[in-house]
Amino acid sequence: MIDPLADPLAADLLAAAPEDVAALAARFRAAADGADMTGAGLTAAEHDATWRGAAADRFRGSIRPLPGRLADVQAGYAEVARALNVYEPELARIRSGFLRVIGARGDNPDPAEATRLSRQAQVLLDEFAAARDACRAAVAAAQVTAPVRP
Repeated sequence: MIDPLADPLAADLLAAAPEDVAALAARFRAAADGADMTGAGLTAAEHDATWRGAAADRFRGSIRPLPGRLADVQAGYAEVARALNVYEPELARIRSGFLRVIGARGDNPDPAEATRLSRQAQVLLDEFAAARDACRAAVAAAQVTAPVRP
C-alpha cells in the first residue's frame, strides 16, 4: 500500500485552511452585497425626478447600463461565495478525518490495521479532490454566467 502522505493531494489537504475559505466566502458575499447596493443606488439616481436638465440627462444616460452590469457582478460573486460556503465544511470534515487517520496509522504497529487506515486516508484524499473539483467547477460556472474575476 502506498503511503497516503506521499500523495501530492495530501500536501494540499494539509496546507488547506478551512477558516481561510470561510473568510474568502465572506469577502465575496460582502462584495456581492456592495455591488447590489451600488446598483440599487444607481437605479434610484437614474429615476430621480428632482434633478433636471441636460447634465442630468447625460448623467442618467451614462449610468443606465451600470445597474445591469452590477447585477451580473453581484450574481457572480454571490455564486462564488455560495460555492466556498459549501466547500468549507467539507474541507474541514475531510481534513480533520485525514489528520485523525494519519495519526492513528502512525501509532499502530499492526500491519493489517495500518493498511486499513491507509485505505481510509486514500478515501479521504479522493473526497478532498472531489470537493475541491466541485468548488472549482462552481466558480468556473459563475464566471461563465456572470463574467467576473474572483
